[in-house]
Amino acid sequence: MYLGIDLGTSEVKALVIDENHEVIASHRRAAEYSAASSALVRTSAGAMVGGDGVPDGHATGKMRPALAGH
Repeated sequence: MYLGIDLGTSEVKALVIDENHEVIASHRRAAEYSAASSALVRTSAGAMVGGDGVPDGHATGKMRPALAGH
């Protein structure tokens, strides 16, 4: 199986393709942007993630954002 993700300027698209090159799942969602404040820019990535994240085994004690709606 293969996962393709297109991070475009207006939307994010994802495809799951099987070994026979058939699309077995796809999803697209409008991209949402907001201006970063100077305080946010100075904050480390680990500190920005709240309690709605999921454990990241590559960074002990850190969290990464959960996928919206999953």
